[in-house]
Amino acid sequence: MIEDDGDALQQEATPQKQQQVLIPDTQINLDVFDKLDLDLQIRIDEMANLGMLHSLHDLSAGVLLKGRNLTVSNLEVVGIRGGRVSGNLVLRPEAELPRIDVDVTGKQLRIGLAAAPGQKPETFPPVDIEVKLTGTGSTYRKLASSLKGRIKAVQGEGLVSNNRVGIFLSDVLYELFNSLNPFARTEPTTKLNCAVYIINLADSKAKIQDIVIQSDKLTILSVGIIDLSTERLDINFETRPRKGMGISASLITNAYTKLGGRLTKPEIELNPERAAIATGAAVATAGLSFLYKGIWDRYFSSRDPCGEALKRDAELQAKKSTQP
Repeated sequence: MIEDDGDALQQEATPQKQQQVLIPDTQINLDVFDKLDLDLQIRIDEMANLGMLHSLHDLSAGVLLKGRNLTVSNLEVVGIRGGRVSGNLVLRPEAELPRIDVDVTGKQLRIGLAAAPGQKPETFPPVDIEVKLTGTGSTYRKLASSLKGRIKAVQGEGLVSNNRVGIFLSDVLYELFNSLNPFARTEPTTKLNCAVYIINLADSKAKIQDIVIQSDKLTILSVGIIDLSTERLDINFETRPRKGMGISASLITNAYTKLGGRLTKPEIELNPERAAIATGAAVATAGLSFLYKGIWDRYFSSRDPCGEALKRDAELQAKKSTQP
């Protein structure tokens, strides 16, 4: 369970210690905007040779900068391997504090972060993304801790290069990837069937409502908490072979895994508390209560766990909309 150690962080506020945090506790200065006034309408037919993005087409946006208010409105861009991004971003002072509002949507993006050399873009897993965030704070840490909103991504079928994943992950996260997917060490690619990532932000925490990843061999589930104030991690994973695929559960040596530590120094742990939940013991850890075991059993038993996660999310959002 995550404990609040904000006081400890205050006591550690030496320059050397501050280098060990990912989100700095330094002032956000909007003074740089004081002498600038912009009112632009941007239209670009094509931007080519953009690396992993390949090219962008039909980019348009309004940019207004006036009185420390920066607004990027009606952003539209297509051509990210056939996908589309739209949205708005506002950075402005509120009660003399910087405030940010982000509302961005991406549809059928085929970015190919873990694509093999020469892999055809149509084989990249397409992803739909929704980002809605708002926050206010005098420093980057306070702004991050104040964020409210959600991040949701839904990924479709495609191929992921197991060899390329390590390029974008730290050693610890790559070890976690290999622990959750033991086939990654022996097979060049993973065939992804679907994935769902839903994160809610409030009360200085990014709470993972659901991470559901289904490949042709495995189903991986995760929930947990990232404390944006202390940067502590408490994220729990469980991996099971898919039923009917002839894969023995004994091949998965670390079925219950926990990612702990901090953002700057994550640590992988065997999660005996999660194992106890799986066997029916009434214990609880960061968001993974005995009650949650029933939800995961529902996901693992389903042929479409991603669909189950989206259905549950719709139910939760409907319930939330009726609350005062």
